[in-house]
Amino acid sequence: MSAEDLTEKPDYFFIKTDTRIVKFFYSEVQAIEAQREYIKIITPTRKILSLLSLTSIANALPGEFVRIHRSFIINMRHIDEVQSNEVLIGEDLYPISRNYREDFFKKLGDRKLL
Repeated sequence: MSAEDLTEKPDYFFIKTDTRIVKFFYSEVQAIEAQREYIKIITPTRKILSLLSLTSIANALPGEFVRIHRSFIINMRHIDEVQSNEVLIGEDLYPISRNYREDFFKKLGDRKLL
């Protein structure tokens, strides 16, 4: 058994694009947006498209990610503000839909809401 087998789950993942395989650290991903049959992974420095469904990537993401809309998954660590039905991350606003609102606020409350 190698040392790698004993370590925890890696803090990064790879996404295949048309011509490349791109590495992302979970901590750098701010949001993931569904765009038809593609997803757009959004970080502070880049936006990468990949031919994946939002559901398939959602199943592989760690707990700090939460789905807030049928088209958006966000990283809770990057939230700057929550404004009624929207989440502000950096300069971008992401909608919170009625279907995901309760789960989002429950998870937000679990993160030491005072």
